[in-house]
Amino acid sequence: MHRNRRAFRRVALSAAVLFLLPHLTSAAGTQEWHGSLTLSQAIARAERAGFPVRVAVAGSQAAAAQAAAARAALFPQASLGATTMNGGIAQLGMPVAQQNYVSVNASVPLFAPSAFESARAAGESAQAASYDTEQTGSDTMLEAVQAYEGTLLAQAIYEARETTVRYERRHVHDVSVMVKGGALPLYVLAESQAALEASVQSAEDAAAERDEAMNDLKVVLAFGLRSSISLAQPLQPLPISGAETMFAARALSVRPDVLAAQRSVAAARAQLAAARAAYLPVISASAQTYNGGSHPYLGNHGYEVGISASLSIIDGGSRSAAFHAAQANLAAAQAMLDQAELSARRDVANAWREYEAAVRNVRSAQIEETAAAQTLRITTLRERSGKGITLETLDTLAQDASAREAVLRAIARLNIAVASVHHAAGDTSIGARTPRRDALHSSFVPPG
Repeated sequence: MHRNRRAFRRVALSAAVLFLLPHLTSAAGTQEWHGSLTLSQAIARAERAGFPVRVAVAGSQAAAAQAAAARAALFPQASLGATTMNGGIAQLGMPVAQQNYVSVNASVPLFAPSAFESARAAGESAQAASYDTEQTGSDTMLEAVQAYEGTLLAQAIYEARETTVRYERRHVHDVSVMVKGGALPLYVLAESQAALEASVQSAEDAAAERDEAMNDLKVVLAFGLRSSISLAQPLQPLPISGAETMFAARALSVRPDVLAAQRSVAAARAQLAAARAAYLPVISASAQTYNGGSHPYLGNHGYEVGISASLSIIDGGSRSAAFHAAQANLAAAQAMLDQAELSARRDVANAWREYEAAVRNVRSAQIEETAAAQTLRITTLRERSGKGITLETLDTLAQDASAREAVLRAIARLNIAVASVHHAAGDTSIGARTPRRDALHSSFVPPG
């Protein structure tokens, strides 16, 4: 029943995609796109049009075609033939003869156990390939989250460094006023101006990293590099619901690579059954009918029906070799299934542990940010009152900038950890954040 529900969800998803496809522009392939983009939309685009997904879909379609070809051998086969012959020279006692006939030949497999098991194995392999495609989609989801959050982080760091530049410029102005008033020597202004230039260069570096991160995101989403994309969500913590045990149980029940390994074991068992069935006879029925004419006259039409059975007696050891190979393949498939299940448990445990560490990292970074802001305020007041020195202020400015960036990096780490937990469990539903106010009122068309 659980498998049927999963199959129904896959069919429903396919139907939804087919329904929406005519309303979207270039669903697959690189395209130019301009507009705002939320995280959920980025994930949907990557899962639908990402390059790894397109490759996996093609492989799944090829596996399904191979399964259909294997099943076709179990159905009746029919062919149409034509014969024309003109024996115009009498020889060896044979008279001059002419024949023109059209024939229809048909065969029906009555008992073909090996072919049946081979077709079943191909079907299981096709199902495994479809789960591999789903796993590729899950991997692409994580890659899209990493690219999206990385771009958000780069953008937020650039904004934070621009704030630092404003702080440094204000500090240079204050120092300049004090130097003109004789309260500070001239070299202090030079030190402040050097610190300002370093902050400006740091902001320029952040701008370059922001643009590079955006280009990386465009490639993940199969958007052209000329696309003008704005991220519709700020860098804020993603929510997560559920405990580690729930994600671990989900990983073993719905994670695509585990399900693919299960189908691979089923395919190996069917292939072993096919190798064993090769020792059984093959029985088929055949029929032929013909219509035409001949000279001398041999009749205008006729038919024949027969049943044939064949059993290989001596094969040089090929069936025994195929049987032992199938046994080895089954053992390997079972080992891969055990590995997939254990790896799923490990991935959930590691992802959850990283999530716990990331949560604590956000809290500690926020505390450090608050402390750095208070220290900067006090140091600035001390310098303005003549009780502090400029180097102390410059140092606290750097500490404040580092603390603000640390909070941003901690949030990005937390969000990637949340996505990793979902990915480890085979779940692509990431909690939604509240978009910016300007994005709520924009007419958004889902990208490609």
